[in-house]
Amino acid sequence: MKKPVPIDQLGIPLFPCSAEVLLPKKILKENKLRLFDLSSHHRAKEAIKFGLKMRKKNFHIFVIGENRSGCVSTTMSYLNEYIKKLPPPFDWVYVNNFVESHKPIPFKLPQGLGIQLRDQTTELLQDINTVIRKIFTSSQFRKQADSLSNALQSQIDQQTKDLQKLAKTKGYELINGEGGLLLENAENKNETTEAGGSAEKDLSLLRSSMARLNTSVNLANQKIEKQIQHLKQNTARDLIKPLFSSYKEYFGIHLKSWIDDLKRDVLQNLNLFFDEEDPKAKLSKQAIERYTINLMVDHSQSKNAQVVLESDPTYENLFGSIKYRHNQSTGGLETNFTLIRPGSLHLANGGILVLRAYEISKYEDAWDMLKAALRDNKITIREKYRENATQLDDAPSPISIPLDLQVFLITSPLLYYSFLQQDPEFSAHFKIRAEIDPNFPVTPENITIYQKLIRTTCLQETERDITPTAISHLTGYSSRWAKDRQKLSARFEYINDILDEADAIASENSSKKPIDEIIIEKVLEQRRYRNSFFEDSIIEDFHRNQILISTHGFKVGLVNGLTVFSIGDQGFGMPSLISARTYIGEEGVINIEMLTEQGGPIQQKGALILEGFLNGVFAQKYPLSCSCSLTFEQNYNDVEGDSASMAELIAILSSLANVPIRQDLAITGSINQFGNAQAVGGIHWKIEGFHRLCKERGFTKTQGVIIPNTNICNLTLRPDVVEDIRNGDFHIWGVDTVYEAIELITGIKAGVKINANGQITGSFEKESIFALAAQTLKTFDNLLKSRS
Repeated sequence: MKKPVPIDQLGIPLFPCSAEVLLPKKILKENKLRLFDLSSHHRAKEAIKFGLKMRKKNFHIFVIGENRSGCVSTTMSYLNEYIKKLPPPFDWVYVNNFVESHKPIPFKLPQGLGIQLRDQTTELLQDINTVIRKIFTSSQFRKQADSLSNALQSQIDQQTKDLQKLAKTKGYELINGEGGLLLENAENKNETTEAGGSAEKDLSLLRSSMARLNTSVNLANQKIEKQIQHLKQNTARDLIKPLFSSYKEYFGIHLKSWIDDLKRDVLQNLNLFFDEEDPKAKLSKQAIERYTINLMVDHSQSKNAQVVLESDPTYENLFGSIKYRHNQSTGGLETNFTLIRPGSLHLANGGILVLRAYEISKYEDAWDMLKAALRDNKITIREKYRENATQLDDAPSPISIPLDLQVFLITSPLLYYSFLQQDPEFSAHFKIRAEIDPNFPVTPENITIYQKLIRTTCLQETERDITPTAISHLTGYSSRWAKDRQKLSARFEYINDILDEADAIASENSSKKPIDEIIIEKVLEQRRYRNSFFEDSIIEDFHRNQILISTHGFKVGLVNGLTVFSIGDQGFGMPSLISARTYIGEEGVINIEMLTEQGGPIQQKGALILEGFLNGVFAQKYPLSCSCSLTFEQNYNDVEGDSASMAELIAILSSLANVPIRQDLAITGSINQFGNAQAVGGIHWKIEGFHRLCKERGFTKTQGVIIPNTNICNLTLRPDVVEDIRNGDFHIWGVDTVYEAIELITGIKAGVKINANGQITGSFEKESIFALAAQTLKTFDNLLKSRS
């Protein structure tokens, strides 16, 4: 029943380069290939293409792909091409709200008009300042202003003179003080007036007259100021009208009535443009901040709508923020509408926002607010970071901006299902699922595209070429990453990494020599060395007999199973000794890993399947009067998976039949309740692990591994392992059933008789493994009956 695997089905497959791959560099670069051209990305590409058609229906898209499959870069590349079809994006500005100053007003402007508005508004303010200074300092205006003040001042002067005369008749002097007019006693004044009245009555009369005069002065000053202000406004209105006319003609259709509000407010605040104490002063800071344009989004340099990738989607980064600054005069903080800053939603508005789901999942508030924004189609800036701080009364609360974009969330399958299960609102927004297949079939078309991508990437990233043999080598390693000879891995970013490392090695020679297969193999060998510390430690323990594993001889109830260790993103295989001890009892298979809570659910399921097989084969006429303790020796970690179930069954049968097992063989594979061998994972790692141990201890020419035939398609062994198999130092056998495996590993017939329906008859050939095991079980049953 031995089925040695042919040599050409063992190693990393070779995929020769086609003529298309070897085209001249210039022609190859002109062929704009993307990962989306591979069949692994076809499903995602079609889903994205359909989802983009549903943009106006608020269909957002979730792109799913395994790590290093180029999810982000490929999606971004595709979207950057698609975005050219969308209308040009709008600019967005915030302007002062002259009615409710804490609610700045947003305006949407055609592409590139925002910066023109900002600059022309600045020019407008400068022109107003120039005109105002010129007219208010002109002799003609000063004469008009003086004539208004002189007329009223003459009246005040006459009233003052009359009061001065009256005061003198009463023995007082009228003088100017800091608070206005004051009374002072004259020298040698009499205690009584000429009319014989008392001094107290005279003083009261003068004080009331003086109060009326002060009131008249104040009212006159106010009237003068008001008249001069009206004069200024009327004069300025006529002079700045042409400035505003051209401004309104250009921007009026977009800013609507705000320009009229701006003009009205300028006329009401002319003091911001002219300082009476410093007539030559430039435009004041207060005027600039009151009337300037806050250009939130400027697309003047963008031809198309934007695809924005937000790498850190905090609330502020998504929705924008309001900045604060130190006020030197008060020592506190201040802010205004000019300090509003945009977020990614503003920048992507009219286009596409791309987020990594893992990153947005870190910020629960941001995720909730994003869903609210997508639901309500608007961007609202809130000061989330100041919720627990003292709020400023005059802090702006900007009016919301309409939102028009499509969101792409990119993540792994695991996180997708986590979102789907934990967030009931998720599917209401993200209605399109675009999934990248982790692997894709080996077809001539796929191979050609894949290899052209390898060469194009190499030329672009390293500025050096790569040989056809090296391309073939890398394509073969892609099959190894896919763990299938008939497939290639969609994780193309692994290729990028290898090419970068190969370029570094090739650069040691200070030349632009093409990357060849020798350099590629050197890169992979260096990687293995860098990442093999834990593997080397286990091998050392084997050599020092700290961990007991035999690679020659025969032992009863002991079999070399094969396991996979996963350390971070690295994996490797190692043998693990599985032991079984059978004895009289009725407990069946006792899974020690289950009892010690080291066995995972699938491992426990495998143990129960063993018991089902044993009962199905041996307990048709009498009960399975046997107990069997089963364990992975010297294992102190959790065990998961059923890939050792065939080895476990052989260990049990060996113990029951008292037949020794070859220790120069290792075995992997799961079984079902009928003894059929089933495929398992990590097959190349497992074989390479046992191969290394045997090689370092010294080959006996008989050592090898037994695997399920269904795993032959997964064999992508390293070249050194294939070479040793070719030389007859190491062997691999494929089996379809546990019966074939037990004959290989013991050298004794299984002895199972199978009827036309494929079922075991219950009778076994004499001196066979199953006959000896059945005899032991019968003896156990008789002993149990005799003691009952």
